[in-house]
Amino acid sequence: MIATDRSELTVQVAEHECVRDEKGWHYMEKDRRRNCRPARPEGKDWTWKCEAKRCGWWHKKENRWNDA
Repeated sequence: MIATDRSELTVQVAEHECVRDEKGWHYMEKDRRRNCRPARPEGKDWTWKCEAKRCGWWHKKENRWNDA
């Protein structure tokens, strides 16, 4: 196992907005469509779920989609 110094790790933050249309969640990068997921809602019971053509954040206990 190799020890790494955490100061060497970098994280890129996305600077795009995920939008949903009939083909699913995406953002546009110039002329290219890129798949993405919107930010996860606050709380612990949200999971990513797909049903037929619909994908999104699903609340397991309240049985509802996050449509924010």
